[in-house]
Amino acid sequence: MNDYKLTNELILKIFEDIEYQNENKIRVPKTFIHKILFKLRTKYSDDKLLKEKIPYYWYNHGPFSEPIETELKNLVESGTLIKTEDEKYVLNDVPVYSKIEDYEDELSSLLNKFSVFNLNALVDDVYFTHAPNEFIPLYKRKLLEPLDKKIDHLYNEEVFRERIDLDEIIELIYDCECELPFNSFINGYIRTFSVFTTFLDSLYDEACLKEFLISFEFIKIMWYTFTKGFRVIDHEDVFIYKIKVPNWRDKYFEELTKTDKQFNEFKIHTQKKNTNFIEYSQTSKQILSSTVGKYIFD
Repeated sequence: MNDYKLTNELILKIFEDIEYQNENKIRVPKTFIHKILFKLRTKYSDDKLLKEKIPYYWYNHGPFSEPIETELKNLVESGTLIKTEDEKYVLNDVPVYSKIEDYEDELSSLLNKFSVFNLNALVDDVYFTHAPNEFIPLYKRKLLEPLDKKIDHLYNEEVFRERIDLDEIIELIYDCECELPFNSFINGYIRTFSVFTTFLDSLYDEACLKEFLISFEFIKIMWYTFTKGFRVIDHEDVFIYKIKVPNWRDKYFEELTKTDKQFNEFKIHTQKKNTNFIEYSQTSKQILSSTVGKYIFD
């Protein structure tokens, strides 16, 4: 095995095994590739070569490796892979022979355990088994993503049947606040998060649909602000990331400043006695529930 081509060959091995299992061309999501190889890294946590070739940090969509991202682009440019519009990859009709004897058995075992057709199982395993703190899986997998799906249904279905439980959301956000990692670098974020949580608790006492949808945008913003700060304090100790830390630091503080400004504007806007803004329509009341529990329309 050529050490310089290790990342390339690990990626191609994923496609080889999946196509062998299914006897067909399969579209493989980018997140599946990142997370399967992350599982391989955790298996060989002391392997210096793997650490050098596929180093990770936790970011917007979980563990992320820049060399993997770069190699995927290279494989597309070389015509080895075809990239689809939905961030999936297909192996082109070219001869491929990966040689990764040192890692082949373990990678094949992972691909047998986690199906490309059941991405959620792999994602849950990675988040709930390997996340560096409890905040990450709780906020992303328990709060943000389920809520995002409900709101997507709200926009795309003629009849929205499942109510959004505001009390449950607030309880989850308070739980998330308790799990924030203690690190002086993100103290500013922690303070903002605490104010945000308290404000939502008050807002959701009598939130209209418009206010709620705006508040959800801030729930997303708070996640992306966190990930920009967290990669500064938690990344693999390799040169390609070390040299980026100053830039990451600047981007985090820029994002935090922007988040604080937008959040303060939202608070001021909702606190004004503007009846045109706070309009408690029947639709709002039907969709938003402030009673603990799950409700389904009859």
